[in-house]
Amino acid sequence: TTTPPPPADDDGDEFIPDNNSAVAKVTAKVFFVECGGAAIPGSENATSAEVGCRVHLDTTPKDSGGKPTQPKNRPRWVYSDTSSISIGGGNPYTPVLTVKGPGSTSAYSVIDGVQSNVISIKFK
Repeated sequence: TTTPPPPADDDGDEFIPDNNSAVAKVTAKVFFVECGGAAIPGSENATSAEVGCRVHLDTTPKDSGGKPTQPKNRPRWVYSDTSSISIGGGNPYTPVLTVKGPGSTSAYSVIDGVQSNVISIKFK
């Protein structure tokens, strides 16, 4: 059996939109929660996480028509309280919060001067 060649547009940037319109809206969400090295099924948009787990966030800049767009600047995340978490992850669009202890935080991102919705997460 032979493996078919990859599609001609398979350049590895399928998550980078071809849209360069101005950012009009920014969405932020809990992408998923990971405990013991495995994603918890159904944990998208979770509002709580256990101590020791990791919360994967996601932010997406969108244009006035609601389509993902490439911003001029990288996202900046703001957290109400970082005492219960450590913040990591190499991509500013998808930070990873490691839950160190009980508590809570609210978070939002700002991209090109546009603020996202606020995410609130409790840690137990």
